[in-house]
Amino acid sequence: YVIGGNATYNITKKLSAGTTVGYEKSSGLFTSFNKFVTKNGTKATISNDGNANYNLSDYSSFNWGATLNYITQITKNIRFTGLLGAEYQEQKTKNQNFTVDTTNAPLYDGGKNSKYTNLKDQTPYTTSFNKLYQSFFVRTNFSFFEGKYNLQASLRRDKSSVFRANNKVAYFPTVSAAWVI
Repeated sequence: YVIGGNATYNITKKLSAGTTVGYEKSSGLFTSFNKFVTKNGTKATISNDGNANYNLSDYSSFNWGATLNYITQITKNIRFTGLLGAEYQEQKTKNQNFTVDTTNAPLYDGGKNSKYTNLKDQTPYTTSFNKLYQSFFVRTNFSFFEGKYNLQASLRRDKSSVFRANNKVAYFPTVSAAWVI
């Protein structure tokens, strides 16, 4: 399932605040049973033994963002826009998988057989990881002569669990200029 929403509030005529929030959760189960097939010349033999796989996966993601936006006309020919914001995201993933060999009934039939029942509580192979992202940013924009000339500068600070251990924080500055013909 996915749930989310956003809101904007005009604090003053020139200043507004906004926020977004979202959450996603999903789970999946995959089961399979493969019988062993042996081939001797042109004759194939299908046995009741085989291997059963059971894979369970869970995923969740939480997102939140907030901005503060300021717009003002400084003079007749100069307009200023400033933006301040923050973002946060957390993702969690967990996968569990195990295989039971030489079972006599598929898992999707309930696995009601002694071989499966004896082995189903074995420790599954589990992978689990969390990812965290955190960002703060600021952007300024000056527009001259009704938008004919524009100057913009921004700075973003990102912190992430996927960055290398010795460099968990990174800065991303930008500067731009435009002339509208």
